[in-house]
Amino acid sequence: MCRYSFLIIVVLIFHAVFNFIWIQKNNLPVGHDEALHIGNFLKFKDIIDSDLSLFDKAKKAVFVDVDYPPLFYALSYLYSKIWKISFRHLEYLSTIFFILSIFMVFKIGALLKDQKLGFYSASLFGFYPICYHFSRVYGLDLFMLFWVLLSLFLFLKAQNRMFSDIKIMLLLGASLGFGMLSKQYFFIFLIAPVLTLVKRKHFNKRAVFCFAAAALLMILIALIFYSGYLLPGKKGSDIFYRVQLIDDTGWYPKYQIFNHFYYIYSVIFEQVSLFNFILFFILIYSP
Repeated sequence: MCRYSFLIIVVLIFHAVFNFIWIQKNNLPVGHDEALHIGNFLKFKDIIDSDLSLFDKAKKAVFVDVDYPPLFYALSYLYSKIWKISFRHLEYLSTIFFILSIFMVFKIGALLKDQKLGFYSASLFGFYPICYHFSRVYGLDLFMLFWVLLSLFLFLKAQNRMFSDIKIMLLLGASLGFGMLSKQYFFIFLIAPVLTLVKRKHFNKRAVFCFAAAALLMILIALIFYSGYLLPGKKGSDIFYRVQLIDDTGWYPKYQIFNHFYYIYSVIFEQVSLFNFILFFILIYSP
């Protein structure tokens, strides 16, 4: 076994053990978002365990929350069959995707250069404050992050083969589709690969076919949830939507023109940082 393969296993075990201990010892009350997702999971579970017909179960479960896709709640339901129902046990699910995300960073670094780069990148990522925080909270963020990293890894592998390997491209399409079912803002993270494609001038016919197949698979998977926004009486813009309904508390911005994109720009400014976002675009278009 390569030295860095062994070291990354040590890092993964470290995070698994210490997160397990922390979650077991934690007696703090859950926050707003975590409580919301726990509530959605319990609603999803009640629907699946009900006496409704299979069709009615599927229809209600898919749209258990009109703001959030159902894949994480479905996975949580399967996970709950292993562990007894407890929000502390549900938090372990985030730790699992945290560990998988660290491993994916390692694989991406190894693919870009070597395992040394992958190890140091994964080690730094493992202690990035916001990721470390979400690894102990039941929510969609690290679940989405895993699909982002898996999609990026598959994209890089496909790029190395000139986007002409149909198996990798179909895997990429499936990963992107499931990513869209993890959280609706997954599409923000598609900006990077799309911009790298814009820089390419020519694709062979097989690559175009593979792209079309991957895109079709992604759309078919994503439509499981997003088809609901195409139904009569449902505004498609609601998917980006946080409306000022709460008076003068200031929780939502007052600028009405921006309210439809509140969550998107709050992510850019508060979680990504405007500086890093601008730097990203500069690096994309640098020689």
